[in-house]
Amino acid sequence: MVGIIQQKAFIDIYSKIIRNSKKMFEFKKFSINQENCAMKICTDACIFGGYINVSQSKSILDIGTGTGLLSLMIAQRTEKTLQKPNITAVEIEKDAFLTAKQNFENSIYTDRLTIFNQSIQDFSENHFSTFDHIISNPPFFLHQSKTKNNSKNLALHSEALSFDDLLKSIDKLLSKNGKCDILLPAFEMDIFIKKAKKYSLFPQKKLIIYTRKEKEIFRVIIRFEKKNTQNKEIIENNFIIYKSKGEKDIELNRGYTEQFIELLRDFYIIF
Repeated sequence: MVGIIQQKAFIDIYSKIIRNSKKMFEFKKFSINQENCAMKICTDACIFGGYINVSQSKSILDIGTGTGLLSLMIAQRTEKTLQKPNITAVEIEKDAFLTAKQNFENSIYTDRLTIFNQSIQDFSENHFSTFDHIISNPPFFLHQSKTKNNSKNLALHSEALSFDDLLKSIDKLLSKNGKCDILLPAFEMDIFIKKAKKYSLFPQKKLIIYTRKEKEIFRVIIRFEKKNTQNKEIIENNFIIYKSKGEKDIELNRGYTEQFIELLRDFYIIF
């Protein structure tokens, strides 16, 4: 009986989230208005925001912030640290910029969040200090057909921000001992790794994300630093979002794995 009541409560909460998700996405400590953003909140971005190690970061740059999700997640994760980092976000698309700005201002972390409405290329040309941590979930469609939605094209297609342009900006803005976390699909990440070597950025740690353990790779998160690891083994871990069919209690918590629940317990209101 207790299990049925818990499951019903979960369904009620999740149904409410779905009804509001096109406009608002409610987290435990902040809300994201995404109505005017071409790219809505997605699971891989939430994993990215919950996973990256920001414990030693003092200044963080979020390239292509979109709704502002990553910046807000990091602000929450560092709210109890002794030296709370300042977080700077850059967003080229005007509607997304205005949305993220509003989301920042409506949060309890607004005093630590700054946002600029310009390309990262222009930002890097006019910004003369460096950051000890840079994060980005960059556009990755290399050759696919564009849509009629210019905002979505900016968010998705690498013509708006090529990997080379992104790396040039990272090279200029990242401090000597800084770290950079990137989220991409597997194929595009392989391309990014090869290009990153030209800028003396080398993989240190890799998280391979699967929707289910029997599925193909969904996304990859890699930590880059200016340390040559070509002859060293990269730290590698796997992350599974959903339980596979036949696993115990698959009907609970929408089938999310314990690994996923633990990572996002402080954010998702359904946990």
